Amino acid sequence: MKGFGEAGLGKRSQEYEWQHLAEAVGVDVPLRPRPPEFRVSGLPYCPVVQLKDHLDHPIEKYGYSFKFYTTTGTAIHEVLQNSMSNSPQHGHRAFGNWECSYCGKRKEVCFRPKKCKCHKIYGMWLYKELDFKYKGLSGHLDKLTQAPDGAWVAWEFKTTGAWKLANRDEALPYRRHILQINVYCYLLKKLYDIDVSRYVIVYLDRANPKTQPKIFRYDWTDERHERVSNLIRRSIKSNQLVESFMQRVQKKKASREALGKLIESRPCHSMKDYKRHMESRFLYEPCPFMKDGLCAKPNIEKLEKKLWRLIQEA
Repeated sequence: MKGFGEAGLGKRSQEYEWQHLAEAVGVDVPLRPRPPEFRVSGLPYCPVVQLKDHLDHPIEKYGYSFKFYTTTGTAIHEVLQNSMSNSPQHGHRAFGNWECSYCGKRKEVCFRPKKCKCHKIYGMWLYKELDFKYKGLSGHLDKLTQAPDGAWVAWEFKTTGAWKLANRDEALPYRRHILQINVYCYLLKKLYDIDVSRYVIVYLDRANPKTQPKIFRYDWTDERHERVSNLIRRSIKSNQLVESFMQRVQKKKASREALGKLIESRPCHSMKDYKRHMESRFLYEPCPFMKDGLCAKPNIEKLEKKLWRLIQEA
């Protein structure tokens, strides 16, 4: 198997055990396609990309590498959340939802509760993230705490490779991650009436818990609040256009005119727009339409034709 080394194994590559393991690492099983969701982690939002994903569902695959990174990231999140929430000096400052690890009892939207009755022998309170649902937009914040000075602090945890933590030239924090936690700061006020004072983005080594994390700390200002408010308002309006258009598609009533209006609402009308507004969303590969320059042109005829073809095939 390419990329699967045989260091120290001599000529064992023909043995069943080795073949089975190498085969498992290379497994890439397609699962059922999933319709796209309107989530905070998907911002900044583009109605054209969202429409494409509705029409041509990306196929989710079960693969060793993909699952390794996603499940490792989830495990690190949960361990850090619960370690912080049960630390002796500051654990009581954590605010969110809670579940007893022993009896399953739950407490909602509060500071860490007093010990559950069953904690005399076993168990602790497990931290459960605050959920956000706002006009179709959904997500969850990794951690919310109240500092000793009374300031509310929003936390976002991200896992990465050790070389990124060691490399001073690495572009951390990513703009997309800053936007994501900015949206949560806005929604905390909107949905929970909590005025955040500052927010923190923490990058952790996914392979070694002893590697020193990188921590980025920012003040939450009125200017940021207003900027994020405008972005969320535009994103919600664009998503409503996509949802309405998809209802027309399902009823076989979609029109080229309605499609044109949806395309006009895109955030990118030039490469400058893409660099400024959308490039941060595509960390690992470029926007599927920007590759061909379809969105960056004043004339959207080619882009409209491409989407209309997908509509006809849907």
